[in-house]
Amino acid sequence: MRQLDVVYIAGFFDGEGSVGLYASSKARRYNLRACLTQVRSTESDQLFELILKLFGGKLYYSRQYKPQHRPAMMWSLYGDAAANFLKVLRPYLRLKRRDVDLVISWQKKFGSSKQHKKDPNGWAVLRRTEAEAIRIAFGRTKGPARSY
Repeated sequence: MRQLDVVYIAGFFDGEGSVGLYASSKARRYNLRACLTQVRSTESDQLFELILKLFGGKLYYSRQYKPQHRPAMMWSLYGDAAANFLKVLRPYLRLKRRDVDLVISWQKKFGSSKQHKKDPNGWAVLRRTEAEAIRIAFGRTKGPARSY
């Protein structure tokens, strides 16, 4: 992995990316997600392929719903893989550094722990409480805890 690629991706992520904790469909767990969304072009396709090659994740493509809208693509990474991606970018981030620090510490404490198997209900409540604290730190009172 070239440092120049990492620095470029960090700048792109700082401006166009988002990071947050998202409730699962059953709302019993929260998951860390890092994502980038961009209008499709030859250049964005090449950049997203590079990001996919370097960090993994998944690409999603949206279709053009209205004539004035352009097709877009989104790259997403979850859990520990997202935390590792953010750790690599962190030294080069300016705008999202504080938010990245919050979600990395949350992931380290709750994300990959096996503790939830011993006490699933208690662990879920603790995770939700921590996620709510991060939502407040992001300045949000409703919706997922995320940074834009």
